[in-house]
Amino acid sequence: MSAGEWVLPPVPPYKPRCREVKILKSKSRQVSVTAIFAALYAVGVVLLAPISFGVYQVRVADALLPLSMIFGMPAAAGLSLGCLIANIYGGLGITDIIGGALANFLACSIAYRIGRNGVIRRFLGCPCREYHHYSYRRRLFIGYI
Repeated sequence: MSAGEWVLPPVPPYKPRCREVKILKSKSRQVSVTAIFAALYAVGVVLLAPISFGVYQVRVADALLPLSMIFGMPAAAGLSLGCLIANIYGGLGITDIIGGALANFLACSIAYRIGRNGVIRRFLGCPCREYHHYSYRRRLFIGYI
């Protein structure tokens, strides 16, 4: 340093608290999952409009409903929002708009409740809460031999 120069003291880097970052990631992930599922459902119904609307409705986009077991309540909210948007496009009345969205939300939330206890319970339908113990695994393995 020469005589006429001055130097600012070093500024420590900003370290966000872990809680702030975790909440931000969690909320933004939930919003994005909701938006993606809403768009997928609405586009799936609108593109197949000839079979999606009418007295007998064949909704291929309803195949997305079990994904709420994996992605949780944001997927349930997105799928019901997508159903609401698609039913507004379809124009079959307020009963179809509100009733369809509520039915999708109910179906997705029930699927989420079933699937939140783990993969093994989901696929085996096991009523036992102790499925992760070694003895239970051994009994399952021996039972299949």
